[in-house]
Amino acid sequence: MPDDILALLRSAFPEALGALIAASVLALIGWSWRRIRRQRQESSKAHPPVELVKITRGKLNTLHEMSRDCPVCLVGGVYWDITVGPIGTTKLEENEWSNADAVEYDIGGSALWVGRFLWKKQQKSYLFSAIGNGDDPHTVRFLELFENERWPLNRLAFGRPGDKTAITVHLLIQSRRRFRTMITYSGALSGFGWNSIAQQLNEKLTYGGVLYISGYFKTCLWQSLVGSLAALPRNTLVCIDHGRLVRKLEQGAAVRAIRDAFKARLVDLYFCTHNEIFDLFEVSRIRRLWLSWGRVQRILQELASRGELPLITLVRGGDISGKTKAYAIVGKSVYTLEGSIGPIYNHKTVSPTNEFNASMMYHLIHDPRFQELEEQVIEAGNKALEEMGLSTQSKDELEEKNSGNH
Repeated sequence: MPDDILALLRSAFPEALGALIAASVLALIGWSWRRIRRQRQESSKAHPPVELVKITRGKLNTLHEMSRDCPVCLVGGVYWDITVGPIGTTKLEENEWSNADAVEYDIGGSALWVGRFLWKKQQKSYLFSAIGNGDDPHTVRFLELFENERWPLNRLAFGRPGDKTAITVHLLIQSRRRFRTMITYSGALSGFGWNSIAQQLNEKLTYGGVLYISGYFKTCLWQSLVGSLAALPRNTLVCIDHGRLVRKLEQGAAVRAIRDAFKARLVDLYFCTHNEIFDLFEVSRIRRLWLSWGRVQRILQELASRGELPLITLVRGGDISGKTKAYAIVGKSVYTLEGSIGPIYNHKTVSPTNEFNASMMYHLIHDPRFQELEEQVIEAGNKALEEMGLSTQSKDELEEKNSGNH
């Protein structure tokens, strides 16, 4: 076929010009053919590895059989949260502002909020973290409020002597755009790691269960991460939401540890935002400009094709324009979950993102089984969005829209 094109071009153009054009056309044809072949190869690899799907389905089936008896272990940071706003500036400067609303106090942290939302569904859980070991006012008040929580099945551990409870200050910025800046004092969390909880986790998860990891970069959970996850009972569904990643502050070893855990297939479900997954995999700032052009799915597809993500990844939306509220990545395929009103991300509180996480895990455990894992994840994702007050497309519409991703 290329020889026929070359002969045609030579007959239509002078020799020199014809040769130049012919070479350009052949180069374009060759590039197009290679691209088509590459797309076909990627398409043939789109379905997740059969053995990995089998293992994950086995875990979900075991947890489904346990139903309400399925143990859920929430591991991560808990904090004394102080919320201040609205802040009318985006610059730190020597100035004094007196127009803030009433300052709000509460106990918080992703693990604690997920426990609260699971309890709304009558699912109790265990909470593993560390608080201050002293009589400082923040620790005393924290314990008073924590005693009012009805869902934890265990008591919190104290940190090392002299440790204080972690504190996070939330600054609610209201300038041309609304966002939240957090400043955290890690306190007792700086010494919180797997050594102090490994035995208890193995006891609770002996016959299977859910392990939810959060507060990753504010604790020592990155130390011995791979070994600790590998030692868990076989029917443990491991979920992680590492939270915001500030490259200037986080240790490179912590980033490498979580990516190593992903590669070793020790994490089943990864919760994140677009910025968090892009920070973890070092997507350049220039490429992130695609977010405003609605091309985020393309970047996620590239990350999925590397084979470095867990089998299931849920990328929460709300930080890009349009209707998309979340992306579900299963194996090397990317699916969109859409809502017609309001973003998932609420600048005033951390709770909506954690409600999504809690709902997603709950429905994967308790809902009826689907023939395909992709269907199970899409259905659970839709319900998680709906329970946050977001209307979503029907399952049939989603399958029709995403049919090209299989």
